[in-house]
Amino acid sequence: MSKNYAIAIGINEYQFLQPLDYASNDAWLVQKLFREDLGFERVFVFTDTTKQGIIPTRANLLNFIAHLSMEPFLEPTDNFWFFFRGHGINHKGSNYLMPVDGKLTDIENTAISIAEITNYLNKCGAGNTILLLDIFYQERKTDSYPEHLDYAKSNNHNSTTFFAQSSSQLSYDIPFLKYGVFAYALTEGLGDRGQCSTVAKLDNYLHHRVSHLVQQYHQSDQTPALISPQPHRILIAKHATKQDINTLKNSALQAETKGELEAAKNLWIQVLAVVATDTDGIDALPRIYINQFYSTSNFNQSSHEPSLVNRLGDNQGEILTTHYTTVAVANPTTQHSNSKIVKPSPQQTTSDIISKQKTPSHIEIEQFVTYEQLATFLTVQNWREADKATSKLLLEISGRQKEGWLTIAAINKLNPHTLQLIDKIWHQHSQGRFGFSVQKQIWETIEGSQNPNYQVWCDYCDRLGWRVNDNWSFYSSLTFDITAPKGHFPAAGIINIINPWKGWSVGAFACLNGFINLIYSSSQIVEVQSSGF
Repeated sequence: MSKNYAIAIGINEYQFLQPLDYASNDAWLVQKLFREDLGFERVFVFTDTTKQGIIPTRANLLNFIAHLSMEPFLEPTDNFWFFFRGHGINHKGSNYLMPVDGKLTDIENTAISIAEITNYLNKCGAGNTILLLDIFYQERKTDSYPEHLDYAKSNNHNSTTFFAQSSSQLSYDIPFLKYGVFAYALTEGLGDRGQCSTVAKLDNYLHHRVSHLVQQYHQSDQTPALISPQPHRILIAKHATKQDINTLKNSALQAETKGELEAAKNLWIQVLAVVATDTDGIDALPRIYINQFYSTSNFNQSSHEPSLVNRLGDNQGEILTTHYTTVAVANPTTQHSNSKIVKPSPQQTTSDIISKQKTPSHIEIEQFVTYEQLATFLTVQNWREADKATSKLLLEISGRQKEGWLTIAAINKLNPHTLQLIDKIWHQHSQGRFGFSVQKQIWETIEGSQNPNYQVWCDYCDRLGWRVNDNWSFYSSLTFDITAPKGHFPAAGIINIINPWKGWSVGAFACLNGFINLIYSSSQIVEVQSSGF
């Protein structure tokens, strides 16, 4: 697994600039997220309002970052995070952050350029640097209009930058909570509420949540901005879904077949940062090193030898080598296993399906009883109780009855066979109208579902009947009848247990990541055969 180091800076009482209210609070909020909630190895805090942090003067910051990056101490699989909340400015085409002793009259000697910070952090050896910048803009003591941060695209492929607001916008606080909007939404998105695993998912969450909070508390606009060459890069390994990993693997294979070997290597490293035992990634790296050797040396490959890298096939996406064999997943949402699915015929009973679906990790008696209860409720079309039984069963098979809700990590560990069994019972007793597979089919017809934002979630819930006339439905107002829209159920069996609130919160964007992971985890298992020379 990857290691994570972080720096969190928050400055309230500037020596030469107007003070800020909650920047220091934001730094400690982010520190708590990184250290306590996400388990980062080290988090260094610089604030001006407590004896616990290091005072963020220019000298302190530059000396610390320079010392930290004297020699690489992290690996390409690791991440370095940098959070800043304070003043900043664009000066002569370069972007600067203002330390506690920064002066607008002497920017070059008292401020710190973002480029300088990024260059230092890149020397630490981490394969990914994430900058989280919540910057206020202070007018100069001149007649000129204040310059705002330039959001020009970066050419650094190892750096991702999230800005709290778009150019020329203000960054807002939540006085009631005593935090900045951006920091508050950020800790939600990376924490258990949002469980955002990738750059793109966090960007979508921040766009929705920051805008919502600013409208709620200030009736104004604030839209976060992003600079990232790799939107599918995984930021938080424990939140990563199988789809996230397979997307990276497919991108790596595509880069490899195009001859973009360095890009392919970096993508496979990202895969191994999440799943260190991934055999595809373990096999891929030596293969790429061999190909890089052939492409950079005077070695002439014999005409009778097979190509070290064949192009992806239309269906299997196989990489064939002389000495190494690996299997790629052509569809980012497809999962594979060595087991085959038993397809029920219309004449099969629930007990028939259960007995044929048993795996070495067989269904426990208690769970078997719950399966039978689910089937009994569905047989008599008691949709509400069947929905509740689904919720109970998912918590039982995940071992999270005490917590009462599922994290993405818990969903990833669920046996696909048991999820498919739940789906088959729903499907069989609803004339094919309800079940995970039906919900997945509908999801894939929604425009934008490959990179979903809040509007995509709204459109999807419109189709399921969870949202009517632009209003989110209460659970009690769902249609507990066979005439309900296709995919209407399971409902509470999903939404109630994929968020920490343990209730019907379907209108929360935080439900999206857990829900999509669950319906894809129940997808049909496809047996994939390895092949090679």
